[in-house]
Amino acid sequence: MGRPVMPRRQNLRSIVATMPRLWGQAGLVHGRIVEGRRVQFVFPSEESMEMVLRRGPWAFAERMMVIQRWTPLMDLSMLIVRNSPSS
Repeated sequence: MGRPVMPRRQNLRSIVATMPRLWGQAGLVHGRIVEGRRVQFVFPSEESMEMVLRRGPWAFAERMMVIQRWTPLMDLSMLIVRNSPSS
């Protein structure tokens, strides 16, 4: 699971299309947009996912992204985009 950190809206479709290529896994990792302006990526193996997580942090369009392994008890509030008081 992931989301852009900056409160300004980013093109989630571009994130889904671009990140697997940046990870060197184009055609292997598939992504989709999920509610709450989050994205979900499905990896072909545990090893490929672990490699991406270890090589982070990641950015898209020079803006940081939160990328975290999904678990059934995952605290999705960590992935909710909140506007800062100055925005």
